[in-house]
Amino acid sequence: MTSPILLDLVGYFLSSNIVDKYAIKLRKECRARQLMAISKIRPWLSAVQTNTTSPQPHLWVSMPEGVNAFDFARQAAKENVLVVASDSFNMSKREPLQAVRICLMGVENRALLDKGLDIILRLLGQGAVPAIVMP
Repeated sequence: MTSPILLDLVGYFLSSNIVDKYAIKLRKECRARQLMAISKIRPWLSAVQTNTTSPQPHLWVSMPEGVNAFDFARQAAKENVLVVASDSFNMSKREPLQAVRICLMGVENRALLDKGLDIILRLLGQGAVPAIVMP
């Protein structure tokens, strides 16, 4: 059973528009982080991701030719950057696309995101990589 105090608190947040104001603030922050990430890692993103106008808290980063997404995620984790390999989302018996999902809202601030994106860029190396389209 939910506490009456908690119900009153939630009711207050909803009636005073605190929740709406916070949601607007989060969407703006998400969009700012998305634009930052797109500007840094555009060659590894699909056109669908780079052309959207709605805030997206995750981006899929294509792996360079011959790079395994799981190995990339493991290497990134060694540098305290957590990404999720596409294998984790594979629901079929087909070979998963080699990509990693990055969470743009998973760090405290944009400075930390920027640092993480720099590490991802360094791990990806230089050169254009064909983008993939993830559903």
